[in-house]
Order: sequence, then structure tokens, then C-alpha cells
Amino acid sequence: MKNFLAKMQKHERSIAAVVFLIGILMIFFYVYAAVQYIDSETAELEQKLSAASYEGSGEIYTADYSLDIRVDDKTNEEYLASFNLDLATRVEYKDGKYTIYSSTDDTIEQYDFIDDEGNRITAKTTDGKLSFTNTAGQSVTEFIVNTHTASLKNNKLSVDGYILHIPEGSTASSTTKTTTTQKITTKPKTTSKSTTKTTHKTQNQTQPAQTQPPQTQPPQTQPAQTQPPQTQPTTTKATYQTYTPTGDAAEVLRLVNEERAKNGLNPLKAIVTLDQACLARANEATRVFAHNRPDGSYFSTVFANYGLSFSTVGENLAAGQQTPKDVVDAWMNSPEHRKNILKAEYEYMGVARVYVENDPNNCYDYWAQLFFTPL
Repeated sequence: MKNFLAKMQKHERSIAAVVFLIGILMIFFYVYAAVQYIDSETAELEQKLSAASYEGSGEIYTADYSLDIRVDDKTNEEYLASFNLDLATRVEYKDGKYTIYSSTDDTIEQYDFIDDEGNRITAKTTDGKLSFTNTAGQSVTEFIVNTHTASLKNNKLSVDGYILHIPEGSTASSTTKTTTTQKITTKPKTTSKSTTKTTHKTQNQTQPAQTQPPQTQPPQTQPAQTQPPQTQPTTTKATYQTYTPTGDAAEVLRLVNEERAKNGLNPLKAIVTLDQACLARANEATRVFAHNRPDGSYFSTVFANYGLSFSTVGENLAAGQQTPKDVVDAWMNSPEHRKNILKAEYEYMGVARVYVENDPNNCYDYWAQLFFTPL
């Protein structure tokens, strides 16, 4: 009897050991699954929200929107080879088909831009045909962008009297310059960068403390001549003409200013060029959702592209939110994005939304919000 009981106890201990081992394995499996789930949710959240700010000296640029006018080497006639909708994209027409190219020469079927009057327009190619529509989905046949008048009639796009096309077999014997940027002035100043969510790094750069370039006097040819009194040039803060946005941009601006008012902050204002820069960034975010642009440069370079010289700028990105309230709520519920929205130094804000119909990331709506304080 004792032997039987001993065998039973030994058997029970073996069963208990097996059950204990199975329990440990199950706990390990559930912990691993929970960690994987949390990581995936965190990654998705980081993909759908991103914020960054940048403080530092700005460079004043002027955008050269020269049309790409070339000369047919067979007929010696001038023709328009491409038309820039903005600094980020252009339209070309060849072999009976219109094509929209991004700044990295990728082919895209649809692109949103803002004309010189602040109207948002969607350019779209379907089977080689080009169309322009406004936010109400109505056809747009004429508009002014980058000071150039564009007209689309009978599927023929003309700009300032030039019909957009490339002659068959033409190799173009000479060209004018296409869209470029020309640097005018640079002011040395202490610069600091901080990024969050996406880049996770902080970099400080310190430039010499002087704020004016050293004055160089011409060699003196006559001794003891009296020099006229030297007057230092005065630097005035740049001002920009504001406008009243419409649609999503107007609603986001209203909601943001409501939040700023609750915190005793001045309202932000809208300017056309800043909204144009936002639209460029929103289009870029559909391809690279980060504060680095598709060419690898930091988001702040877009300000120089649109002639905006800054002392402080910031950017909020988001994807997947379907309404202005949704995106503002998401930003306000994130500490870093909230910090950008409630930063007292900002004076202007722009925002843009781009919809991607067949989005492989299943976000569909991409938002870019830029904050700007002039130099």
C-alpha cells in the first residue's frame, strides 16, 4: 500500500511539473503576444502622428518661376516644354499624353496646389487627359499660378500664350532655366533644432555672435579725410499679406485659434504662400511620412522654397483623420503636437489635407500643418 501511494505521489509530482511548465510557456506566449501588439499599435500611432519644431536663422530666397521655354531645333520655333504647378511638381505633354511629375521625377496621377488667389485646385490625369477641379468638384478652365495665366480648353493647356507640348522628335537646341531658387541674403545667428516622434534627435548649431557682416573700408588714398557719418541699416521684421482660407484650412485655423484663446494666446493668421507650402508638404507626406522631405532635406527647407524667411517654425503631420476636428483633437491629445499649437512665438499657421484614393497604408487622408514666425 505504501509503495502504491509513493508511486501515486511521484506520478502527481510529474503531472504538476508538466502543468507548471505548460503554464510558464503560456504566460511567456501571452506576454510576447502583448508586447508585439503594443509595438504594432505604437508604430501605427507614430505613423499617423508626427510633430517637429525648428528654431533658427532663415535665409531669404526668391522663387524663379521661369517657364521651361525651348526652341525646336527643326523649326526654330519656341515652345513650352513643361509647366510648374508649384515648386514640388510640374506638368508635361508628349506623344498625346499629359504627365504630372513630382520633384523627384516620380509620375503621379493627382496633385493638389493653390493658385495665386488662394484657391485650392486639383490637377488630375486620366488616360493621358488633364483636368483641373476646385474643392467643389467643378471644372476649372483658367487660373493664375506663379504669376502665369494657365488655360485648359479642348484638352490643350496653354500658359501665357504658349501651348504646352514637346514637338515630335525634337531634342531642344536651347532652353531657359526651369524652376530654381536663388539665394539672396543669409544672416548668421544661433540655430537650434529639435525633432520628436520621427527623428528622435536634437542638434544644436552655434554660429558666430555677430549679426551684421564685417564692414570692409576701401583703401584710403588721401590722408586725414573726414568720412561721412556711418549709419547702420535697420532690420525690420517681415510682414505678409493675410487672407481668409476656405474649407478644411479655415476650420482647422478656427479650431486651433479656439485652443490658443483658451490659453490666453494670440490667434494665428493665414497667408497664401504658407498654405502652398503646406500643400507641398502634405503631398510629400503621402510618399514619405516624416519630417524629412523625399529628397532627404529637413521639412524647414520648404519655407525657403516659398520665399519665407523665418526665425521659428514648426510642423505637425497626421494621417488617417477624416475631419478637421478629428485631426485637431489628435494633435491636442499629443504633448508634442499640442506644444506646437500652443507655442506663443508663432504668428502664422497653414494647413493642407491630401486624399489618396488607393492608399496602401490605409490612411487615405494626410495632413500637414506649418507654423511660422518671420525673421
